[in-house]
Amino acid sequence: MPPCLIHLPPEVDRRVPSENEGEDFIHVLSGRVERQIGHERLLLDAGGLPCLDSRMPHRARAIDGEATALKVNAVSRVPAGDRELQYPST
Repeated sequence: MPPCLIHLPPEVDRRVPSENEGEDFIHVLSGRVERQIGHERLLLDAGGLPCLDSRMPHRARAIDGEATALKVNAVSRVPAGDRELQYPST
């Protein structure tokens, strides 16, 4: 379960949910994040830690400025050098 550091700038709105095998969670390190899982929306402050079946449509976006989170997926195969992700601005 290799962790990935996710940077969510305030301009990002990932409109297309993702789906993948396994189970994952994000741990919000800074900022506020909206985590959508299916039709349910969760607002998370730093320390928030939702787990989900990642086969369900899901997405995350920053609210009120930039946010940083640690994401772990139980079946991801992220190469050791690619463990920090930058979401592109829109």
